[in-house]
Amino acid sequence: MTIKHRFGKDINGYISPLITPPSTTNFTFLLAAGVEQTFTVPSDYSRYVVYFSFTTASDVFVSVNNTAVTPTGAAAASNSRRNPFALEVNKGDVVHMISPSTTTYGSASIYGSTTI
Repeated sequence: MTIKHRFGKDINGYISPLITPPSTTNFTFLLAAGVEQTFTVPSDYSRYVVYFSFTTASDVFVSVNNTAVTPTGAAAASNSRRNPFALEVNKGDVVHMISPSTTTYGSASIYGSTTI
């Protein structure tokens, strides 16, 4: 079961969104250039927070319930976000990821939330 999201405290005792307990629901992935990968958000809670981590200096475009796309050069409307730190999602959402970079490693840690 996915654990509930809560923030930790830094060394000064302040609450920090960068400090979280270890998640029990994690996805790791290796993205090949131009090949989309997906994962489905679990259904233990109705809402979730997903924290992402990617290979340094890589570009990963992430979209929820839409095909992730890499830019073509010209400015255009898109459902994809580049290298998000965290996203709020619903149970059953499908997270799509794609990278133009070769050998991009990443992970997604998922926390249940009832307060978002």
